[in-house]
Amino acid sequence: MTTLRRITIGAEQYQWHIKPLDERHILLRVWGAHTPRHEPLGVRLRFDDPWANFGPIITAPPERRGELFQLRPATPALVRQVIEAALREGWQPSGPTRRFDWGEGGALLPLEE
Repeated sequence: MTTLRRITIGAEQYQWHIKPLDERHILLRVWGAHTPRHEPLGVRLRFDDPWANFGPIITAPPERRGELFQLRPATPALVRQVIEAALREGWQPSGPTRRFDWGEGGALLPLEE
């Protein structure tokens, strides 16, 4: 069962959850708390699963781990940043599904459907 989380931005409430995609990515799914759950926003985030990447992580030079691996999990603060960026890009919870990659520096990069 998927754990749903809630976040409020301004006067709007959203629901979200994280789904693992592969050893280096997770998928953040977001929709309005009062709209049907049809996944109107999907954002692929980089996250190097420490369990799946244990060997490469511990053998990497300690001073380079931060540049080679993304080990910080998705937090509510990051979810807020992603939602705010999607809203600036014109995403609407009741609108069509939008898919993005979360790029360097917090840029949303549209993914082809």
